[in-house]
Parts: sequence; C-alpha cells; structure tokens
Amino acid sequence: MRLLYIAPEFPPNYWNFILRLAARGVEVVGIGQSDFFEMPENVRASMAWYERVDLNNWDAVNYSINKIIAIKGKIDLVESHDEHWLRLEAKINDEFHFAGINHQLIDSWKRKDEMKKLFVANDIKVAKGKTVKNFSEALAFAQEIGYPAILKPNEGVGAIGAFKIRNEEQLRSTMEQNGHYNFLMEEFITAPIVTYDGITDFSGNILFESSLKYASGVLEIVNGVDPAFYVCREISKKLSEIGKKIVQIFQLKRKFFHIELFDFDDHYAPMEINCRPPGGPIVDMMNYSCDVDLYDVYAQMMAGQKVTLSSAKDYFCGYAGRSERGFFYSLADVKKKIGSNMLEMAENPPLYHQAMGKYKCIFRAKSDAELQGMYNFILEKRY
Repeated sequence: MRLLYIAPEFPPNYWNFILRLAARGVEVVGIGQSDFFEMPENVRASMAWYERVDLNNWDAVNYSINKIIAIKGKIDLVESHDEHWLRLEAKINDEFHFAGINHQLIDSWKRKDEMKKLFVANDIKVAKGKTVKNFSEALAFAQEIGYPAILKPNEGVGAIGAFKIRNEEQLRSTMEQNGHYNFLMEEFITAPIVTYDGITDFSGNILFESSLKYASGVLEIVNGVDPAFYVCREISKKLSEIGKKIVQIFQLKRKFFHIELFDFDDHYAPMEINCRPPGGPIVDMMNYSCDVDLYDVYAQMMAGQKVTLSSAKDYFCGYAGRSERGFFYSLADVKKKIGSNMLEMAENPPLYHQAMGKYKCIFRAKSDAELQGMYNFILEKRY
C-alpha cells in the first residue's frame, strides 16, 4: 500500500506516524513545504519519496503528485494529520479519485456553522450562534444573545483568533481589526470543557477512545492562563454515547478525531469537531495513560492489519505549561519532586508557546488526588 502523506515535517511527534507506517510495510511518499534534510535521518529513510512544494499552490501540488505517480506508481490513499491541510487532502482525493474525505464532506469537517447545523439536525444541543460578516450583523446578534459573547473564525483551529466580547465598543474594535475573518458569533457558555478523542477504522468503528479535561478553558489558555489539562482514566457512559453518535454523524472513517464539548450536569453540548489527532503532545499523553502506541495502531490499521486494544486507562496523564518566570519552584525542583512520574519536561516548539506554554511538563498518576498534588506543585506562583 502506498500512502501520500501531506506535510510530514511538523509537528515533530508526528514523525512517529511515518516511522510506524514504514515499519508496517506501508510505502510512504510525502509532499511538504520544508527542506527534506531538515527532517531527521530516520524519518527521511522511512519515506520512499518526498517532494518539496508550496502546498498553497494547487498547480504545483498537482504537478508534484503526478511526478510521484510517474516515478513510484499508483497512490492508494492520502493523509493529513494537520487540520490546516484537510481541504487540500479533499481536493487531492477529488482530483485523483482517491477514497477518503471529499468536497461533499469537507465543509462539515471544517466550518463551525456547518458543524452546528449537523448537530441541530440530529437533536444535539449546542450554543446559540450564527455567522456574521460585518459589525451591523454582529451587533444585532449580540443584542439578541447578550454579552459576553464569543467571536471566532468560522474556520480555524481551536481558540486561535477567538475573542470574548464584553460590550459593543469591544465588538466594534475587534471587527475592525480582524475584518478579514468570516466570524461565527456564539452565546457565552459557562461550563467545564471536556473532549472525546480517538481513532476510527476504515468502516468508522472506534478503535480507541479517550477524554481530556481542562483545568482552564481553551480560550483562557490561549489568552495567557497557564495551560493545564489531563487525560481521564474513565469516560462516562453518556460522554461515550454522544461521542460515538457524533463520529457516526460526521462519517469519520480511518481518522483520528478530537471533539470538544461543554459538560453540563445533565448533558454534553459539542462546541466543534476536529478531524485529526488532538494537538500538541496529546497523542503521547493518550499513549502514556495506558502504555499503548497509537502511532502504531494507526499504522496497523492503514496497513490492513488487525488491531486489538483496550481503551482502559491505567493512569491519569497530566500536562502543565509554564512561562519563564513567576513560579515558586524551578523546573529542577519539579523534576526532583515528581521523580519517575515526570515523563517529559522540555521547551515547546515556538509555535506552541502561546497556547501550550514555553515549557511543558507531562506526568502521570494513579489517582486524581495524586494528580492534583502534582499540578499544585508545578504551577504554584510566587505572587
């Protein structure tokens, strides 16, 4: 089987997908924007061919794919684990008649207003919202739902470019400064945020499920609150049921998924779906929670091999992001205190600094109380 992998150069932990695919007998060919020799030697050795190309230039992409086919032979499937390139994946599938995401599904996978329509059509409660193209439309809807309100790009990743709007003056200035966005405006919801994450096979069956809980809201994290979240040891029956329903509604097949939901006492209300692996180190955290290798699970599935694993978790796995200053304990103190339960401590790639903190700490614990004690020690401030 020959797989065309889009943008294999980033993020670094996703190099594991390439390594595992090759080890399972899948021939990986790649297209990306980075120089081939910027990738590690073992990743380069695991790709049968690589073309450096401007992924925003369709003519150049089309030429590169035809070149790969002429040299290496027929391509069977295309994969993008980066949400930014999902539309490109769909266009490649359409133009070259490959199986997978296509123009009929891509808007529901990428546009938040289309997601909301599908949720509502399937009797799933969501926050009230609508697209707004200018200040007048936004003001009229804000007067309907009240302040604060959320204003975010209709197509985007997570909370990047999202704003909590507290009054008309802020709404006007935000629209003026960010007029290039096609915005979705929503009522502000005060509720904990959880996720339903996992991977599906070619038939849409869920091979593995997981869930994150945020100590702070996603928007708060992007706006400067120390990021803290963890993989849960257990998933409630109600969360699993609505997560599986959403996976089926959106026809997620042979894909990772990351679904964000508000957690109310009596129900869950989805915010949006992301048809790719959870970002940053979360795939690694899912692995640490039960000593599994989801990179290899994906590779086995893509290679047509039988996958057997349990979603049972042996640990909570926590993430804490830190800036450079203001903490009571140094990173050396933290490492000494937590000991072997500290799994990773390192500087994040610069692209992650705003959302994930400059430094990452990934750790695990058997109990919730033990986990919370670790958080308190890592994130204690001097002032």
